[in-house]
Amino acid sequence: MFSPRTDLALEAAALSVKKPDEKLNGVETDVYTEADITVTKVKIINEEGERIIGKTKGNYITIECPSLRFCDDETAENVRNVFSHELYEIIKPHKHDVIFVVGLGNRFITPDSLGPAVSDGIEVSRHLDGGGVSLCAVSPGVLGITGIETGEIIEGITEKITPDVIIAIDALASRSMQRICTTIQIADTGITPGAGVGNKRKELSQRTLNIPVIAVGVPTVVDAATVANDSVEHMVSALQEKMQIDSSLMDDDNRYTLIKKILSPYFGELIVTPSEIDSVISNVASIIAKGINQTGNNLSQTAI
Repeated sequence: MFSPRTDLALEAAALSVKKPDEKLNGVETDVYTEADITVTKVKIINEEGERIIGKTKGNYITIECPSLRFCDDETAENVRNVFSHELYEIIKPHKHDVIFVVGLGNRFITPDSLGPAVSDGIEVSRHLDGGGVSLCAVSPGVLGITGIETGEIIEGITEKITPDVIIAIDALASRSMQRICTTIQIADTGITPGAGVGNKRKELSQRTLNIPVIAVGVPTVVDAATVANDSVEHMVSALQEKMQIDSSLMDDDNRYTLIKKILSPYFGELIVTPSEIDSVISNVASIIAKGINQTGNNLSQTAI
């Protein structure tokens, strides 16, 4: 079966739909737009939904803005406000006196540096006696650098500082080049670092840490076989239109499997990222960090 790597519930739901306007059992979807920003809310409500989508029961909010990769100040502010609002709505029902921001990933590998870049931009306040919501942040690095599982580090810090909520930031994988660095996903289900690139580490969730874990991610890479598959799909469609050929042997399942077999011996599990990823990560990380800071301020004002 054609099953490209994706961390986005929006894409997983779309891949599960076999017919136009098909309703998936156990899955609720709602969409709204604001300017050129589209917000899609996918809610998995039971085990049937988990089985169909392949993701944990809970809420997944996807914020899409096609111009986010090269956005101006106004667009950045609009995305930040939408992100902050949705994050606020997810955190508000929980106790939130202390919010612990965890920047997952490797700061020395640009496509994986989103988490550390966001944690660097957090206005930490737990060490201050100013009242309201306190923010603290850490970037624990990766196993290959520290020799310690990220989950073990976070678990140890959590036991010591006893935060009320964790916000875990990580780079994600998408099945679409168009969503690379143009999409932000918020989920209240926690996160499994490295899952999108086939390197699963210890899960960070309420089940493992006993406190709510809000996952925030941005797709920064796409599976190379998916890129090739999409390219071939466009080529076949063009040939089919001009030459009226039968492309049944190159449907989604067969085409993706064939491309995967061709690429693997030469490149292994290859992933692709945009050439301008350095500047894009910097811009998107700034938007997310400022959005988290804004959420903290809004939660503090609500509590007064």
